[in-house]
Amino acid sequence: MKILVVEDNEGLRQLLELELLHYGFDAMSAKTGVEALKLFKEQKPEIIILDIMLPQLDGFELLSSFRERDANVGIIVLSVLNTKEKRLKAFELGADDYMTKPFDVEELIARIEALGRRIRSNFTSEETILTDPLHINTSMRELEAKGEQVRLTKLEFDIFMLLYKNAGEVVNKEKLIEHIWGREKNISESVIPVYIKYLREKLSSLDIEIDTVRGIGYVLKI
Repeated sequence: MKILVVEDNEGLRQLLELELLHYGFDAMSAKTGVEALKLFKEQKPEIIILDIMLPQLDGFELLSSFRERDANVGIIVLSVLNTKEKRLKAFELGADDYMTKPFDVEELIARIEALGRRIRSNFTSEETILTDPLHINTSMRELEAKGEQVRLTKLEFDIFMLLYKNAGEVVNKEKLIEHIWGREKNISESVIPVYIKYLREKLSSLDIEIDTVRGIGYVLKI
């Protein structure tokens, strides 16, 4: 698995690259946003470990650029910034995970492996699910209904598919967090409404609704 480390601290960047190589990953690194975008285009990594405080392009700009270019790439933010606002902003821009410095290398490796499994599991042999009135292209993460088509980010699609597989039933927030991020992640429930809001905006053109069951969770209505 190819992993791109974007970190301006030379010592930490070298340490991360060496640890990833030690665990059997194909690791590469960049110290600036411009260099990272060049490597991203040339090497097409499957996972990116991204610092926020970077020269030239800050990590949030870079995160947005990565996500616009590839809806499937896994992105783990690794930053000293540990406020709720920064975490939410990262998730809003499409981050899959967020770890703060200082960090435990073994935990980072575990999160990389978990994210890698989730990325691979999304590429199933059944690329298209045909139901009336909804068509789902799993490889492109596209939904089509009533002549309209929308494309979702990886996290949006994962949340949608969990709700879709339980359509008409309430899916609680705990189940959403466990399914999308895993039990070991310290993810706040406040992240979920952010993605539900994005999904509602995109699904509105397809006449698909997500209802909130206050204090419990969400239910998909098709």
